[in-house]
Amino acid sequence: MDAMTTQFEALVEAVDQKLESIEKTSVPGFRQQVGELVNDLLEMYRMGFEQVMHYAHSYPGLPQKLAEDPVLGPLLMIHNMHPLSFEERVNKALENVRPYLKTHDGNVRLISVEQGIVTLALEGHCQGCPSSRITVKTAIEQELMRLAPDMLDLIVEGEDHLEAMSADDSSRVVIPLSAVQGVTVKSRRTTGWFALDNITTLSPGSAQKTRVEDHPVIIARLGDEFFAYHDYCPQCRHVNQLTLRVKDSAIECQSCHALYDARRAGRSIDHTSYHLEPLPLLIEGHEARIAMPVAE
Repeated sequence: MDAMTTQFEALVEAVDQKLESIEKTSVPGFRQQVGELVNDLLEMYRMGFEQVMHYAHSYPGLPQKLAEDPVLGPLLMIHNMHPLSFEERVNKALENVRPYLKTHDGNVRLISVEQGIVTLALEGHCQGCPSSRITVKTAIEQELMRLAPDMLDLIVEGEDHLEAMSADDSSRVVIPLSAVQGVTVKSRRTTGWFALDNITTLSPGSAQKTRVEDHPVIIARLGDEFFAYHDYCPQCRHVNQLTLRVKDSAIECQSCHALYDARRAGRSIDHTSYHLEPLPLLIEGHEARIAMPVAE
């Protein structure tokens, strides 16, 4: 993540907090005036972006490149000028996570996209294993919020609705920016995505141990697939003892010699009641991102 993107995300969060503070004011008419000012500013910038996109369409590939930019992309969504429709962005997010779901012997099926509400169904092992289900749901939700932050709600078939992605108060005038862009706001969720260095250069059949947000992690590459787990053995409860066995693609604890299937969500090979805790890992080109718990 470059300096401009970091600064942009910090600015968006600061603006969001200020707008929420203004909404709580009791000064008569003040909230309405601020709301009108914000709407006027948004309309002014919308007109500017409209001109930019008009000229951009004269250059093949430029609108898509602008949309993929981590700063410009969310702004284009705010002004409804993103070259990809909401449903197209949802499908793109699901395609991005499918390789990861495959590591859990699972898949995801899009049931419907209606008025900002996305309904999905988990298939395969993702559906039956509670631990795997929670992990893959985290990966899906995070990728959807990155590419389709204007999503209002996510429904997983057979479960209660997840927390709505935007406020339900229809009387709101001021628009919280975090509801229409992909910045992770700590007060809203307890999981964040973190960039990993030198992961895509791992050789097949090798592993790398690292720490993310002070969590020990082991990342293994088997063929063209990548797998990430907390570096913690549930049998002996030791940390930083997991290694990859090249001969059978198993993850072994050097302390108690317990074996886990790296390809099948860390299931125990010799004791079915134990399993490693897998972590959502997304590979995009030469970049890798991992989802980890963060402090609220």
